[in-house]
Amino acid sequence: MVQPFSDSASRAQYSTMSELLAPPSGADMSPPMSEPAGTQELARLMVRVVDGDEAAFAALYDATSAAAFGLALRVTNSHHLAEEVLQEVFLHVWQNAAAFDVARGKAKSWILMLVHRRAVDCVRSVRAATARDIADGTRNAASLGSDMADDLHLRRAIEQLRVHMTQLTEAQQLVISLAYVGGYSQAEIADRLGHPLGTVKSRMRDALTRLRRAAAAAA
Repeated sequence: MVQPFSDSASRAQYSTMSELLAPPSGADMSPPMSEPAGTQELARLMVRVVDGDEAAFAALYDATSAAAFGLALRVTNSHHLAEEVLQEVFLHVWQNAAAFDVARGKAKSWILMLVHRRAVDCVRSVRAATARDIADGTRNAASLGSDMADDLHLRRAIEQLRVHMTQLTEAQQLVISLAYVGGYSQAEIADRLGHPLGTVKSRMRDALTRLRRAAAAAA
């Protein structure tokens, strides 16, 4: 995923805040559960965060991260992407707390709005990257086969494959693209998406079965 901060100073601060938000080694990666904080209490914490109070920021994180992570997970359907969204949003909150107007809304609502926007952007980015990978793979395959005697047959086969790919679920399209266009192993795909290896294998197997059936029906 493209990092949201390009200059060296921002990257350094991103690293520092990542350490602050990161759980201990071996700990449960889910955000901590805590007693819900009241609207006024969250507003007071935001005021302190504006002043650079790390203790207030930690308290704000504890009070809102569970709901934020749940929203990110529902939008992205990926623990790995949801964790990235959570960390990026809270870094944004730390850097831009002064942008929140206590008089115009609730701190938790503002944070959840940021989470939803970032999660949607994240999903769109992944889908766009997958589409580019498929398109690039198709063009490369067509180019490699241009000097072959059966070039027309190859192009037709590629076009049929693209049609068959649209019959797969988005999750199946993603693992097929990463495996056969991106060149990733199943273990690497599982690590990249934050899914169990068994889930990736199952999606790969189901996708290949559907592609074989579609190809047989079109023959």
